[in-house]
Amino acid sequence: MTESIHAFSGNSFETVQRSSAARPRCKGIGPTYEAFTNFLGFADQESGKTMALAAYGDSGDMTEPLFDFDDNRGEVTGRLNRTHQVGVWDFLRETGNAIPESLGDPHNAHAQAIAHYIQREFEAIMCSVADYATRKTGLRDMCFSGGVALNAVANARLRRLRPLESTFFFPACSDTGLPLGNALYGQWLLGREIPKQTDRSMLLGRRYSEVELIAALRREPMTTPPARIRSGDISFSRSGNIVEEVAQRLVEGQTVAWFQGRSESGPRALGGRSILKLASDERYRDELNAVKGREWFRPFGPAVLRRDAELLLESCSGDLRYMIEAPRVSELGARTLAACTHVDGTSRAQIVDSVANQRFRDLLVRIKQSVGIGAVTNTSFNFQEPVVETPGDAIRTFLSLGIDFLALEDYGCTIDRW
Repeated sequence: MTESIHAFSGNSFETVQRSSAARPRCKGIGPTYEAFTNFLGFADQESGKTMALAAYGDSGDMTEPLFDFDDNRGEVTGRLNRTHQVGVWDFLRETGNAIPESLGDPHNAHAQAIAHYIQREFEAIMCSVADYATRKTGLRDMCFSGGVALNAVANARLRRLRPLESTFFFPACSDTGLPLGNALYGQWLLGREIPKQTDRSMLLGRRYSEVELIAALRREPMTTPPARIRSGDISFSRSGNIVEEVAQRLVEGQTVAWFQGRSESGPRALGGRSILKLASDERYRDELNAVKGREWFRPFGPAVLRRDAELLLESCSGDLRYMIEAPRVSELGARTLAACTHVDGTSRAQIVDSVANQRFRDLLVRIKQSVGIGAVTNTSFNFQEPVVETPGDAIRTFLSLGIDFLALEDYGCTIDRW
């Protein structure tokens, strides 16, 4: 079972539709997208690369539908007969499509076209499922979860779908959200009540004490995980105003690692564990991709003050605080968010207006005072691993990357090279 629809009302819910247990896994929406991702040379958890590459392609010659949809029962049946890349090989041969010679090269036009094809078909089937759900239930408010709801481009299209009146995409919508879902379901089983969450920031990690910060900064044993790092050590001091210092460095073009308060739950950096750069210069996108060892075609998302978002984005409707949708940018946004605007004119934006992360909001306000727009490029603080959690994680990753400055709570850190 890879797709299901549930109708919620108050503290009760019912299952409206679920895919047949007899249907092979390869026929599902998520496994099909994953298979094309593998076919393009990416790993199972790298579907975001396929989505990014799709914007460069044109799949106009690929006319075969990839999914069948039963409009009476609401069931999806993909046309692949095997999972992973072998299923795509079989499908392309059977449908008479050309097999690219160099799939591992994202510059390859065939690879770009295939990425565009799976993204196109994926968006169409997601809209079909959403339309069926509204007709079947009569409800106009919809929540999406599961790995497929990480597709920011499709999410922006789903938000525009009618007759839907509102949509919500759960921030930790891949398997990382399963513990939260299990906890909520367990509480419902015990009390038949669905808990209401007042803090919607997704900053659910723990806070670290001054003692823990200093121990990590001094590189005391057991505080910093072992790793290959560049030669050097940390110079640090308590900043009189860490927000002011970071803002000044960003305006000067520096790259800043930002470790503040609780860490985020889910795959997106939301101002707790971030690497930051100004958003206005498109050259910064290439610099950040080089820092993180990412492919050239992958875009970044901006964190934007709500008061500026209406000027920079064509649509600010809905809850855009989680960097999980990619609305189109305005003409002004294309200029001022140049480092975060994808080739298709979209930007996976995070709108910041919550007091749950006041320091991050204060930083954007200070940036606005300097450059006129409260926006920064915001990417996750990590390097080919999960987002950093502890102060020691932050220091190890800071030493491993070519980052100019680390804001570790109130401490400002630089690297002394040996």
